Amino acid sequence: MSINPPWKSQSEPQIVPRVLDGKDAVLTRGAAIAVILVGIIASLVLGLAAAGALTATLGR
Repeated sequence: MSINPPWKSQSEPQIVPRVLDGKDAVLTRGAAIAVILVGIIASLVLGLAAAGALTATLGR
Protein backbone atom coordinates (compact mmCIF):
# COMPACT_ATOMS: atom_id res chain seq x y z
CA MET A 1 0.00 0.00 0.00
CA SER A 2 1.36 3.40 -0.97
CA ILE A 3 1.45 6.40 1.35
CA ASN A 4 1.90 8.84 -1.54
CA PRO A 5 -1.15 10.31 -3.27
CA PRO A 6 -2.03 8.77 -6.66
CA TRP A 7 -1.10 11.90 -8.65
CA LYS A 8 2.51 11.72 -7.47
CA SER A 9 4.92 9.97 -9.81
CA GLN A 10 5.16 6.27 -9.18
CA SER A 11 8.51 4.58 -9.13
CA GLU A 12 8.73 2.76 -12.45
CA PRO A 13 11.54 0.59 -13.75
CA GLN A 14 14.16 2.45 -15.74
CA ILE A 15 13.99 1.49 -19.42
CA VAL A 16 17.26 2.94 -20.68
CA PRO A 17 20.55 3.46 -18.83
CA ARG A 18 21.12 6.93 -17.36
CA VAL A 19 23.80 7.70 -19.96
CA LEU A 20 21.18 7.38 -22.73
CA ASP A 21 18.51 9.31 -20.82
CA GLY A 22 18.21 13.02 -20.17
CA LYS A 23 18.40 16.24 -22.12
CA ASP A 24 22.17 16.08 -22.79
CA ALA A 25 22.26 12.53 -24.13
CA VAL A 26 21.86 13.36 -27.83
CA LEU A 27 25.50 12.68 -28.67
CA THR A 28 25.54 9.41 -26.75
CA ARG A 29 22.33 8.20 -28.41
CA GLY A 30 23.69 9.20 -31.82
CA ALA A 31 26.90 7.28 -31.18
CA ALA A 32 24.91 4.22 -30.05
CA ILE A 33 22.78 4.38 -33.20
CA ALA A 34 25.91 4.71 -35.38
CA VAL A 35 27.61 1.73 -33.71
CA ILE A 36 24.50 -0.43 -34.12
CA LEU A 37 24.16 0.62 -37.77
CA VAL A 38 27.81 -0.21 -38.52
CA GLY A 39 27.37 -3.58 -36.82
CA ILE A 40 24.31 -4.41 -38.91
CA ILE A 41 26.02 -3.38 -42.16
CA ALA A 42 29.17 -5.33 -41.25
CA SER A 43 27.14 -8.47 -40.52
CA LEU A 44 25.34 -8.14 -43.86
CA VAL A 45 28.63 -7.75 -45.76
CA LEU A 46 30.14 -10.69 -43.89
CA GLY A 47 27.10 -12.84 -44.61
CA LEU A 48 27.16 -11.99 -48.31
CA ALA A 49 30.89 -12.67 -48.48
CA ALA A 50 30.41 -16.04 -46.78
CA ALA A 51 27.59 -16.92 -49.18
CA GLY A 52 29.77 -15.96 -52.16
CA ALA A 53 32.68 -18.02 -50.88
CA LEU A 54 30.43 -21.00 -50.27
CA THR A 55 28.99 -20.71 -53.76
CA ALA A 56 32.46 -20.50 -55.29
CA THR A 57 33.62 -23.51 -53.26
CA LEU A 58 30.71 -25.66 -54.36
CA GLY A 59 31.32 -24.67 -58.00
CA ARG A 60 27.81 -23.69 -59.00
